[in-house]
Amino acid sequence: DNTVVYFPAGAYTVAPWTLSGLKNVTILLDEAVITCAGDYFLSADNCADIRVCGGRITGAALYAVFFKDCKRAKLERCEIANIGGTASDAPAGVRVFGDCTGFVVENCRIHDVSSQYVSSDGYIHSYGIFVNRLSSSNAFSQLGKIVNCYLYNIAGIDSGSVKADGDGIFIQGPPYLDADSNVVWREPQIIIDRCIFQDCKKRGAKIAADGVSILNSIFSGEFWYAAVDLQYGHGRVVDSSIQNNSDYNGSITSGIVASDGGFEVRGCTIRCPYQDSDGNTKYHPGIRLDKRLSGSVIDSTVPWERCIVADCYFDQVSRAIFANTSNADAPTYTLEGIESTGCRFGVSNQSHVVDISATVFPEIGTFRFVDFRFDAGSNRTEVKAANSNFTYPAGISADPTVCFELHSRYWTEEPMSGYSGLPTSPHTKIVYAGNISGIRYKEYTGYGSRTFGTKAPASITATLAKQLLYNSKVGDQYTDVTTGTVYICTAAGTDSTIGTWSDISSGGSGQTYADGNEVAY
Repeated sequence: DNTVVYFPAGAYTVAPWTLSGLKNVTILLDEAVITCAGDYFLSADNCADIRVCGGRITGAALYAVFFKDCKRAKLERCEIANIGGTASDAPAGVRVFGDCTGFVVENCRIHDVSSQYVSSDGYIHSYGIFVNRLSSSNAFSQLGKIVNCYLYNIAGIDSGSVKADGDGIFIQGPPYLDADSNVVWREPQIIIDRCIFQDCKKRGAKIAADGVSILNSIFSGEFWYAAVDLQYGHGRVVDSSIQNNSDYNGSITSGIVASDGGFEVRGCTIRCPYQDSDGNTKYHPGIRLDKRLSGSVIDSTVPWERCIVADCYFDQVSRAIFANTSNADAPTYTLEGIESTGCRFGVSNQSHVVDISATVFPEIGTFRFVDFRFDAGSNRTEVKAANSNFTYPAGISADPTVCFELHSRYWTEEPMSGYSGLPTSPHTKIVYAGNISGIRYKEYTGYGSRTFGTKAPASITATLAKQLLYNSKVGDQYTDVTTGTVYICTAAGTDSTIGTWSDISSGGSGQTYADGNEVAY
């Protein structure tokens, strides 16, 4: 206890070194170069306030440093390189297992971690920093931070048909069932801040817990799965730059993959261009909403929690936000809500920048696509000139059950997606910006709908605008804001007609229509 171990500048070959039950130990490597003569340099178990500072650690077969149940463990100013080997099972630069609450990994460079060993789970693993609980219901690190670290070439070697993993940082703490079969989420408050991830073969950061935040970080190079994988959702990616140039043509490759809800992506720039074998430039999705993991303890009937994407810039992506599957047997989920606010879109090559399919979500509680803007123009015609595939910003085949809000102060002249059919729920709200052939917007309430425009209903002739008046019900209201005239629907509309509207602005005690309902005004 209470010891400083100092390695003066120089080169050392060190056999595996194990510490147990010690307190307040500092290992000062300074300018030393450590070559590991075995599986690891340091393994510390049940220690408190253990600290490794400086130096370069290289050549370990399994890991350079292992903290297990070590409160306030710290690794700083250290370079870790050339860890693993073709026969190493899941090598890692740093392992932080069990309850290491208060751990810090800071100002470290971790690179060239590799393996070709197929683990018992059928995968080839290698990790830069691996933070894990010890078993399904054991204690875990409740607080921790990884700051100003550089992780690159965390890349296993393919073995036959098995494609190797390689994760820069893996935070492993998935939900589990307690003795009463209740779902328990681990919520470690772990911050990954100002880190750089480059060419980590499968993922830059793999997050399988609730409560992890990635801040001010840079992801660049090739990640054949995703730069960020929110494996169970429930994470934050904020003010970060993500560029995935993987030429892997798998169906999952994206900038960010989220396999459950409850996540937030804010203030990020996301690009996913790559070159195919013929030298053609193609694009992967920016954020992909994927199916729940088969091993998850969360039943498929439990709704995804709300997903927030705000103030992001998507460029050179096939779609910015994408949820679709061609698998007829894929499970479907209810999504509590998805919100995209203040996002900007550059180059894309699909018909919608946001594409949410009923093959994944047959029902969405709320959908908001607000204050979007395009580099290519301020209306559909201008954007389509730059991308002939483009039709409307959002393609939503799932029915919203509470609110459907789609408008932008940066968009003019046209509605966003009403042309292909409006939500059928009587509780939805639809907002269209601008003046679309006389209609400003329409909203559905629990008892009917209200439409606001600058022309009388009978003078609205454009098909796109009339779409907003189709399926009108008796009692629905329309207000011509130019004249102040209020109309009420007296005969219901259909899929191809807007119905009959009567002026009720003159006042009166009420009027009974053909269906027997009396409408007061």
